[in-house]
Amino acid sequence: RSASRAGSGWSAPVRARGRGRVSAADRARHAARALASGRPALDDGPVDGDDAQALVGRTLGERFELLALIGQGGMGAVYRARDRELDEVVALKVIRADLARQATILARFRHEVKLARRVTHRNVARIFEAGTLDGVAFFTMELVEGEALAMRLRVQGRLTVAQAVAVALDVLDGLAA
Repeated sequence: RSASRAGSGWSAPVRARGRGRVSAADRARHAARALASGRPALDDGPVDGDDAQALVGRTLGERFELLALIGQGGMGAVYRARDRELDEVVALKVIRADLARQATILARFRHEVKLARRVTHRNVARIFEAGTLDGVAFFTMELVEGEALAMRLRVQGRLTVAQAVAVALDVLDGLAA
């Protein structure tokens, strides 16, 4: 699995110190810290103070049925969702309501989605669309099935050097895209 795949539970945006661009070295250091810790890179947090699990079973705009909570972090929560219009299962990320009410945050969110849509790489989940339905700001992306690295580390413990190198190379390949 790649660190940039939906639902992995261990990806996070990386910001360069005082610069507009993020260097590959900064991204690699961030990815290495997340890998080494065995914990998600984002702290778990509520969606606007409510339990994110409470949205499971809800349908947004009569289109996206939220089937299960995959994970949550500082910006919001990610759900396994059925797109009723296309009859496909996707990952749907909702932005926390308190953040969605801030124009600058929402503009940044939309800008990041636009930039992410330009990235095409086997180790990066594809972004499909962004919008607001029923007052909930969201974007949909490719749902990648498989084991999260954090879960593998909990079950298996430390990775062998060969396994760690393979994961790191996959992460770096995706970041380079």
